[in-house]
Amino acid sequence: MVVDAHVHVGQACRLMQSASPFSFEDGPWEAFFSPPLLRRFPQPVMHYLLGTDPHDDITAIDAAIERFLLNHMLGASSVDRVVVLAFDAYHTAAGSALGPARVTGAPGTHLYVSNTYVHDLCRRHPARLWFGASIHPYRPRAIEALDEVAQSGAVLVKWLPLAQHIDAADPRSVAFLEHAARIAMPMLIHYGGEVALPTANANLANPGPLLETLRRLRSRGVFPTTIIAHAATPSFRPFGRDRYFEALVAAMLGEFHDEPLYADLAGLATLNRARWLRMLLGRPELHRKLIHGSDFPVPTFPLLFRRALGTAFGMVARCPSWIERDYQLKRHLGFPSHVFTRFGEILARLGRPTS
Repeated sequence: MVVDAHVHVGQACRLMQSASPFSFEDGPWEAFFSPPLLRRFPQPVMHYLLGTDPHDDITAIDAAIERFLLNHMLGASSVDRVVVLAFDAYHTAAGSALGPARVTGAPGTHLYVSNTYVHDLCRRHPARLWFGASIHPYRPRAIEALDEVAQSGAVLVKWLPLAQHIDAADPRSVAFLEHAARIAMPMLIHYGGEVALPTANANLANPGPLLETLRRLRSRGVFPTTIIAHAATPSFRPFGRDRYFEALVAAMLGEFHDEPLYADLAGLATLNRARWLRMLLGRPELHRKLIHGSDFPVPTFPLLFRRALGTAFGMVARCPSWIERDYQLKRHLGFPSHVFTRFGEILARLGRPTS
C-alpha cells in the first residue's frame, strides 16, 4: 500500500459548522489563515489555481480551496492512502491558545486546521484519506485530547515546533510523547527550516532537544514512533553541510539505529531543498529509515530533476495531481518501493486501526 504520510489542508476563514466530536475543540474556528499568511500568497496565482474571482466572498473561496485540495488528493491514482494533517494553534508557555496572528514575527497562530475539520474531511472520503491529528502538548488536558483523537481513528499526530511554539524538552512535551508511545501513536514532527509559515523562535528548528527527550524515554522503556519531517533539512542551503540534518542522520544510523525513528521526504522536490533529496537518494543505508510524504500543497518541480528522470520526465511533469506527481518523481528517481509503503507497514505493526 502506497501512503503519502504528509499532506496539508486549510481554509481561509471557516467557522465551526456544527458541534465538534472532540471535547477539547470548542472555539469558533474550524480553520483559518492569518492575515500575514494570506498576504504571502500571490493573489492572481491563487485565484487562477482556485478558479475564483477576487470579488468572491470568503465562503466561496473556502469552498474552492477544498475542491482544489480534494481534486489533488483523490486524483492521485497510484497513491492508495493520503494522511491529511490537522494543525493546532500556537500556544503560550502558560498553555493559552492564541488566535490569528496580525504581525509576522509576533506570537500568534498563522495556520489553524482543527481536528474537527480534518476528521470530517476524512469521514467523507474514508477509502482514500486518513486522519492526521494535531494536539499542542501545552494545551490543558493534552493527553486526554490525544486519547480522543486516537479513539477517533487518527493515524499520527503532527507538530511543527517553529510555528506552534513547542519545546520537546518541556515536561508537558515529554509526557505527551511518552503517552504517544504507550498508545502506539506515531508522531510527525518538523525540524529544520520553514518557509511556508512565519516563525517566531528559530531555536525551535533544532532537533537536539527532541533527540535528548527520546534518550530519556528509551531509558524508561518507551520510545514513540517518530518521523522527522523534511529530514530536518534547512530551508535554503544550496551548498555545504547542515548540523540539524547531520544530527538526525547520525542518530538514525547510530544510537537509534534499531528504534522507530524515521525521516520523511516531504517538500524535498523543490528549488530550495532539491539537493537534499538527491543526497538522501545517494545514501542507501538511510533508505530503511525513510517515509514517503509530499508536503502538498507545496508543489513538486520535475524540471529540477529532468536529467535524472530521463524518459520518465514527460509523464511525471504531466501528472495533473501534485500528489501523484511527487510520488512518480521519487519513484522514477530510484527510491525503493519500501519507502512508499513503509508508513502503512508501521501502522500495521503498531496495530493502529486505519478504517
